[in-house]
Amino acid sequence: MIAPERPETLSKREAEVLRLLARGSANKEIGRDLSIAEKTVKSHVSSILGNLRVQSRTHAALYAARVGLVRLDQLGEADTTSRAQTPAAY
Repeated sequence: MIAPERPETLSKREAEVLRLLARGSANKEIGRDLSIAEKTVKSHVSSILGNLRVQSRTHAALYAARVGLVRLDQLGEADTTSRAQTPAAY
């Protein structure tokens, strides 16, 4: 993975989207939090992946931690209490 060393390669909005993505938020949640359409979030995510030259949201999240947009302990910690909980199958 070759990515730029600085978050300046991203717009302010892309950095906001990346920060939420790195915390584990889904596109719909990111859109709600930033008051933008889910389609716009998808566009930002595509742009982020292209600008960072990474293949996945996971690699983008790791980049966000590496450059200090999020702390390592924040990766994937989005609030999941509002998501439907599926009981474990026995």
